[in-house]
Amino acid sequence: MANASKAKKLLDGRPRAHRPAHPKPVPPVPPDARAISLPQAARVTGLSERTLYSRIANGQLRALRTGTRTLITMVELDRFLEVRN
Repeated sequence: MANASKAKKLLDGRPRAHRPAHPKPVPPVPPDARAISLPQAARVTGLSERTLYSRIANGQLRALRTGTRTLITMVELDRFLEVRN
């Protein structure tokens, strides 16, 4: 029982700043979009944002950084999905 209470304390003691209580809704992808945000790319591909960041880090997917936003061009996303299939 001591381990269970210790685990609960660790979970309850973590700062929640990195996990918003209400995540922002992901806007739909416009049909004429040339680049989309990472959350939009996650929705389109069915992959998690974490997986996409991992693919960017290991060079399998190219992305653009604009300030704090990470964008993926539709051409690059199509190329990435073709390589996966």
